[in-house]
Amino acid sequence: LQKMAPALRHGFKFFSVVLLGLVVNGCAAHVISGRLRQQAAPNLPFREVLKAPQNHLDCTVIWGGIIIQTLNTPQYTMIKILQTPLGYGELPEDDTTSEGRFFAKVKGYLDNEIYRAGRNITVAGKIIGQQVEPLGQMHYTYPVILVEEINLWQTPRPYDWPYYGPGYWWGYPGPFYRGWYGP
Repeated sequence: LQKMAPALRHGFKFFSVVLLGLVVNGCAAHVISGRLRQQAAPNLPFREVLKAPQNHLDCTVIWGGIIIQTLNTPQYTMIKILQTPLGYGELPEDDTTSEGRFFAKVKGYLDNEIYRAGRNITVAGKIIGQQVEPLGQMHYTYPVILVEEINLWQTPRPYDWPYYGPGYWWGYPGPFYRGWYGP
């Protein structure tokens, strides 16, 4: 590094800082803590738990999806969620693919206007049982997890592109101005 030209040495330092920033940013992209990600059962498919939740009690899972309904009781909040696959950073990805539904049980009160239907959510916690409820003409068995960490994703907003008008690109007041082509 000492024998390098000063400009090359400066470029090497800049590249190193940029590379370090990318690595740190890549590691910090998860919304669930590293502790819970290490505890989570990586090879436990949702569909397997759905078949027999009682066989997987106390297993730590990270699931996500779309909120269907939020129900408050005096001690806890139950969030009914349509499971969807999780992508990078535990973000629920595809709202057209689901293996089922589950309940996320959260100690305390969560406002059902904030945790409203249609929002994306990711939760991590332990499977504590099942709850059977009517769903249309049938009874559906919902796996229930006791939530240790929760992330409610921001609702994406459409980007509002600024409008500069024709004067911005061609000079004010634009190319069709009488004075544009001469006196």
